[in-house]
Amino acid sequence: MYFAVAGGSDCGADCEGMLIGFTSKQVILLAASWALFFRRPRATLPRVSVFRAVTVLFVFVLTVAYWLFYGVRVLSGTRQTYSQLVQFGVSMSDSLLFVHYVAVAMLMLRPLQPFFVVKLVRSPDGITRSYTVGQQSIQCLALHCLDQYYRDFEVYGVHDYRFFRLYVYISCTFCNIFGSKDPW
Repeated sequence: MYFAVAGGSDCGADCEGMLIGFTSKQVILLAASWALFFRRPRATLPRVSVFRAVTVLFVFVLTVAYWLFYGVRVLSGTRQTYSQLVQFGVSMSDSLLFVHYVAVAMLMLRPLQPFFVVKLVRSPDGITRSYTVGQQSIQCLALHCLDQYYRDFEVYGVHDYRFFRLYVYISCTFCNIFGSKDPW
């Protein structure tokens, strides 16, 4: 559409450079947006992330505003060159990349800044561990604590795990000797 309005492709070397930069920025933005917003999370949490929702809303408003201004520029009576339209697209790409960088700082780096100390205590044997956490929701904190618990605490049960393995081994050996399929 803009070829007909702009009067053909009068794109020089600087315009072609802007097109290559625009294309590479869009590919980077596509991959980064997938990694930040559309990737499947490890766990589904019932609460909506406020920063993520505000960022998506801001990107939507920014995109609609750019498309409205683009439509006005193309459909207006003034003659726009192809290079000017490409420059307009490059400025939109730069704005979206800046919003993405701010979103990365708010969504990924904010929870990493230490703000609280959480102490986990396993009640049967009293083993404790302390962790520093950033500002995050209770659900995210619970998920973080569960990950740390499985990573840092040893296996504990009413019956020691080694004896349970030995019992299962003896039970299965007993079943194999007497031809029974069910060990219990």
